[in-house]
Amino acid sequence: MTMSFETMNCIARFDSLGIQAYDYPSIEHFLDNHLNTSDAEQLIDVVLPTHQGGEMKRKQMSLEGKILQGISVENILARFGDRGGVRVSDCRVVHALLYGTPTLSWRHIVMMNTWATRESSQRRFIPITMGL
Repeated sequence: MTMSFETMNCIARFDSLGIQAYDYPSIEHFLDNHLNTSDAEQLIDVVLPTHQGGEMKRKQMSLEGKILQGISVENILARFGDRGGVRVSDCRVVHALLYGTPTLSWRHIVMMNTWATRESSQRRFIPITMGL
């Protein structure tokens, strides 16, 4: 099977607003674990309300954030270890799901994550992306 926007659209029709309705960040920008100028100003404050600085941990998230981050880690931005940690890319997805901004394309995020996995040095897993 060839992974493409078209084949994903046949399987899961989540992005139904048309191509012009979504933001398409670059893979480097989206997976960067630092805040970027295009991130919401209150990104960390609203997703991790009890964060006091230092490492970002799942226990610092709101209840809704924990649920959405769990779904994201299992289905969109899959990973093996450090499930108790929160990456900035997790915050971007959770913020988009909670507040509607930025308007992210599910298919675009899956494609970026699949590409990053393919290009990783160890290639230890294939992202599971169809559970949502």
